[in-house]
Amino acid sequence: MDVDLVIRGGTLVNAASRFQADLGIRGERIVQIGGELSGAREIDANGLVVLPGAIDAHVHLTSDEPDPNAVQWADDFT
Repeated sequence: MDVDLVIRGGTLVNAASRFQADLGIRGERIVQIGGELSGAREIDANGLVVLPGAIDAHVHLTSDEPDPNAVQWADDFT
């Protein structure tokens, strides 16, 4: 299948399992997992974990203040 982007060789993790496969993306949607894929762009994900459809919603909250009561955050949850 021809797609816009192929992510090759990553370890895909979803709610049910963990396995190694290629991922085909057309537009902004995953259209194929595994099988024959060719794409305009390719990303080598060997040795990397791929979370199809996941959103990373964490922030890093750190303080540069030596006084723990005078906290100034680098990020916030908004």
